[in-house]
Amino acid sequence: MTRREGGSHLLYVDPDAVYRRKVTSAFEPEWAVTTVESAEAATAAMDGSFDCLVAADTLSETDWLDFFATVDEAMPFVLFASDEGVDLLRGAFRAGVTDVIYKQQSPETTVESGTSDAEDGADITDGLVGLRNCLDALETSSADLNGITLDVSRSLMGAAADEVDMKTEWALKSLAEEIDANQCLIYEVDDGETLELTHGWSDEELVETEPHRRLFGIGTEEVPAEQFPGFRSQLQKFEPACVDVTAVDSELSASGSDATAATANSEGGTTTVASAEITDDLTADAETGTLLALPVVIEWQLSGAIVITVDYPQEWTEEARQRLQAVGELVGHMERRRRQRQELKRQNEQLEQFASVISHDLQNPLNVISGYLELAMETGNLDRLDPAVDAAGRMEEMLNDLLTLAREGRAVGDTEEVDLKPIVEEAWENVETHDATVELDGFDEFDPVMADDSRLQEAFENLFKNAIVHAGEDVDMRVEANGGTIHVADDGPGIPEDKQSVVFEYGHTGGDGTGLGLAIVRSIIEGHDWEISAGESNEGGARFDIDLGR
Repeated sequence: MTRREGGSHLLYVDPDAVYRRKVTSAFEPEWAVTTVESAEAATAAMDGSFDCLVAADTLSETDWLDFFATVDEAMPFVLFASDEGVDLLRGAFRAGVTDVIYKQQSPETTVESGTSDAEDGADITDGLVGLRNCLDALETSSADLNGITLDVSRSLMGAAADEVDMKTEWALKSLAEEIDANQCLIYEVDDGETLELTHGWSDEELVETEPHRRLFGIGTEEVPAEQFPGFRSQLQKFEPACVDVTAVDSELSASGSDATAATANSEGGTTTVASAEITDDLTADAETGTLLALPVVIEWQLSGAIVITVDYPQEWTEEARQRLQAVGELVGHMERRRRQRQELKRQNEQLEQFASVISHDLQNPLNVISGYLELAMETGNLDRLDPAVDAAGRMEEMLNDLLTLAREGRAVGDTEEVDLKPIVEEAWENVETHDATVELDGFDEFDPVMADDSRLQEAFENLFKNAIVHAGEDVDMRVEANGGTIHVADDGPGIPEDKQSVVFEYGHTGGDGTGLGLAIVRSIIEGHDWEISAGESNEGGARFDIDLGR
C-alpha cells in the first residue's frame, strides 16, 4: 500500500453509523476517510483513488464474502469483524483478505435499528487501535518492501561478473529477512522436467519441519516439474502461483495410510502430494503457512522461479507481488547477461581455435601441395601430383569440419526424449564402414534420454569415423549401454595413456585425422551437460565413455 501525497485514502463500509463516525474520528486527519453504509455504495465509490478498503462483517444487503469477491485483488482488504470465531478467521484468510481485526464490542453495548447506542468510549477503542496498527503496518511493510527491492535492484544491476552469485545470495537473504520468510530460493528449469536449485537463503532452524519442504520438496536440490507448485497451471503462463498449505483436502488425508495421493489447492490449479501421511500432519496444524512462486522469464521463455515460503497464512497483495516480481525479472536479466557472456566466451574460443587450425594445420597440406606441384612442373611427371591430391583431400575434410562447427554454432539445439539405439544404428549406417563391424549391447533395457537427436547422431558418426581412421577399415567395435554410461570401444591400437586427456582438443591428431572430429564430439556431449572421457578397451584398443549424469 502506497501513501499518497497528503496521506492515504481509506474506504470504510459499515451499516453502523456509530462505527463509521468513530473510524473517521480515529484516522483523520492523517488519513482521508470515506465512509459508506452498504456494499452497493462502496462499489459505486471505488474509482481507483483508495489505498485500502475496510469492511464490517455485518453488511445488511449482502454477505461480506460476496462483496469481497467483487473487489480488485490489488486492493488491501481488512475485515473489521464484530464476533470472534475460528470459522470466520479461516474463511477470511482462505478467501484472501489481507487481515482480520475484531471490533471487541463490550457486552453492555446494545444495537438497535442497525446502529450502536454506545457512546464514543472504550467499548471499541481496542478494536480501533488494532485497526490503526494493522493499516499502519500495511503502509510500513509496503514502504520497507519498496526500499529493499530498490536496494536489491541497484545491487544486482551493478554486480560485476564475479559478484553475481554473491550479490544474488545477499539479495535473497535481504528479501527473506524483510518479509519474515523461512526461505527465499531460486530454481532454474532443467530440461523441462525438473527444476534445479541454483541460489537460496533458508532459516535452517525452521525449514527441516517446514511443510512446503515436506509437501513439495521445496528446498531440495531438484524438484520434479509436476510436483513444483503451479508449474503447469501458472508459471508456464508467466503468472505467479500462491499455495496455502492449510487447504489440504481433509477427506483424502483422512483416507488412511493406504492412500497414495492427496491434493493441496493453489491459485489456478492443483498440486499433487505424494504422501497421505504428510497431509495428516499438515491438516493437524492450523497455521502451516503459504508459498509464493514467481516466474523468472528470459526471452519469453520460463527460465525458472523465485520461491518464497512463510510459516503463517499470508495473502500477498498485488503490489507486493509486483515488487517481488521485479526482483525475479532482475534475476532473469542477470541470467541473460551471464548466458551472453558465456556465449561470447565460447565464440571467442572458437575463433581462436579456427585461427589455430587455419594458420597451422591447414598450412601443412598447403606446403605439401605447393612442393609437389613445383616438382611436377620441373620433371613433367604427373605421378608426382598424387601426394598433392591426397593433401587437398585432407584440406577438404578439415574445411568441412570447420564449417560444421561454424554452421552449428551452439553445440546442441532443442532436446526431446529419444531412444538411443536407433540413433546409434543410423549413425553407423551413415559412415563408410568398409569391413568394420559393430555390436550393440544393453540398449533394449536402456531408458530414453533427453537429447538433440541429430547432433547426438553426429557425435556417434564421428566416433565411428575416428575408429576406422585410426584402427583400420576392419576394426571391430562395441557400443554398450550400462547404467548411466555409454561405452564406445574398438580393438585397434588404442590411445597412449599420456594422450587420453588431450585427444578432444582442437587440432589434436594421431596423424591420419583432421584433429577436429573428437573436438566436435566433445562439444556435442558437453552441450547436453554430459561428460566424455577416453581410456583403454578390454581388447587394448580405444574406449570412449559418455557419462549421462544419471
